Amino acid sequence: MIKILLTKALRHHVVLACATALLLSVTSIAGATANAQSIIYSDTFSRITGSGDTNGDPNGAAANFSDWGSNDNGLGGTVSQAWVAGPSRGGGGRNATTDGSVGFSHGTASFFDYDASAVAPLGFVIALDFARFATPPAPGPGGGGFISFGLGVDAGTAIASDFAALNLSDWAILFQQAANGNTGNANVRNDGTVVAGSDFDYGNPDIEHSLSLTVTPAVAGAYGASDVINVGVVVDGTISQNFTTTGGANFGSFAVGANNFDGRYIDNLVVTAVVPEPSSLLFMASIGMFGTLRRRRS
Repeated sequence: MIKILLTKALRHHVVLACATALLLSVTSIAGATANAQSIIYSDTFSRITGSGDTNGDPNGAAANFSDWGSNDNGLGGTVSQAWVAGPSRGGGGRNATTDGSVGFSHGTASFFDYDASAVAPLGFVIALDFARFATPPAPGPGGGGFISFGLGVDAGTAIASDFAALNLSDWAILFQQAANGNTGNANVRNDGTVVAGSDFDYGNPDIEHSLSLTVTPAVAGAYGASDVINVGVVVDGTISQNFTTTGGANFGSFAVGANNFDGRYIDNLVVTAVVPEPSSLLFMASIGMFGTLRRRRS
């Protein structure tokens, strides 16, 4: 009897040791997979396109119209695609250019039509730096004008307006000067309509800010026109806002819009897919392992 008990005890400890080793391996693999596959695409704008004049000089090399070229994935990712810019029209100040460091927007919209939602069923995060002025006005606060970011522009829609990121998106956020009709500095729009009570103050409108948009569908993979989607907005890592919207076709496409008061810019764009936490995979693996152990012991 003693021999049998010792054998069972020994076998139990061996199985536990094997289970622990396997779970540690799962954790390591899961973490490596998450880090390797989480970034979908990025852009550091380390290239020169157009005249390089943030005001879109009609006499510049860009012949009064340019775009941001293709993203460089300088911060990770594998998806490469050309930005779509518009509108293309005469007169000064209608341009999208890069100067080797940032992407300028002046009286135009730039649209990245890759649908991140298609490869991110659990959600995705868009992070970037932005400023309403390439050169901060002195003294501030500066004049009017905006920069906006939109989700869900239809890939088949021509970018024919500066307001594409606002009026053509399923969800969009606008940053502007408080004295220019927006008492909170920033607000949110669903399908082009301002969301009541969405105004918030994001701080000094004349300096560079960081922005993070965390998009999470209520049901994994459900980004359609009748599906509930949560969007978390964080500015400079401290100002936090949460909004609920419904999706639509190409909800993971991304648009940047700016009017022609001055040169706006964005930089360090990173789009990341939400992946299962290693701890979640560990938990699921542990349930399976110890379930097997329990059956064997019984």
